[in-house]
Amino acid sequence: APSATVAAANGRPSPTPTPASGAATFNLREKSIIAAEIPKWSWGGFGEYLPSGYDSKASWPLVIFEHGKGECTQTSTLSDAVYKNGPFAEMKKNANLRVPMIILAPQSNCSWNAANLDLFLDYAIKHYKVDPKRVYLTGLSLGGGGTAAYLDAHPDRIAAAAMIAQAGGFKEADTASNLLMYKVGVWIFQGSADLTVGTGNAKSTELKLSNLVGNCKLSNALTNIGTGIQTGSIDTSTCKPVWVNGQTDLRDGKRVNPPYLLTWYPDRGHNIWPDVYRDPNLYQWFLSQSPTCGDTILVELTSAASWAAATTATSCT
Repeated sequence: APSATVAAANGRPSPTPTPASGAATFNLREKSIIAAEIPKWSWGGFGEYLPSGYDSKASWPLVIFEHGKGECTQTSTLSDAVYKNGPFAEMKKNANLRVPMIILAPQSNCSWNAANLDLFLDYAIKHYKVDPKRVYLTGLSLGGGGTAAYLDAHPDRIAAAAMIAQAGGFKEADTASNLLMYKVGVWIFQGSADLTVGTGNAKSTELKLSNLVGNCKLSNALTNIGTGIQTGSIDTSTCKPVWVNGQTDLRDGKRVNPPYLLTWYPDRGHNIWPDVYRDPNLYQWFLSQSPTCGDTILVELTSAASWAAATTATSCT
């Protein structure tokens, strides 16, 4: 990790943590740390989660989280941007949710442009023990649109992405085909009663992906699903959409392939992200989506003790 001083959540300076074999750590890193290396840096600082045993391994998967409009530099503190919503918020609520990956959460100026995010990824790979083949991207609302924008620009740098109540979709005509070529997994989460960004972005994103594996438009078949949270995917043997109960990437006990998923929350509004980020299934899915690791996790991860086995199972060589 970087050797510069960090600002803790209480605002007081604290030394850079050295997790080694100890507990996972959460920290805030001020804008000055990254701006010293990137002079034209226009975003703020970032949040940092390092897993237990960070120093004991040569490399780790990386998740980059993109916040929503309410957490931008113009209106929010760095602490709120990192801890108010998203993975950090849910891990702070649940001491058992300690995942075997680095998570970094930059604070943007409400412009999740791909160029800045690319600079941030370069910074992360330089200063952290990141396996560049296991980089995952996720965002909620405005950040979900930012995730789509980065996939437009750099599909070759991401192993998987999750977009929650996304305020934007793919803008490039070849993004979906590029994601298929680079074997990038995509998981979309959307509430049916979202009046903030609507459902159109999620539906159009899913359609562009599903059309690559057959003319099976999941979001056109939403009326066929049951009650409660449902996840749809393509059955490549029949070229038809299949829905299963809950937020899961497993169907009949097996991981969905190709990994394009749409989880639909009936009668739910914009704020679905606590459900998404508190669920170990999301992080399990990320770990399974490395281009070199393949589908190696077929177990449900429900406690901190389960993660050690998952890390070993998905180790890339």
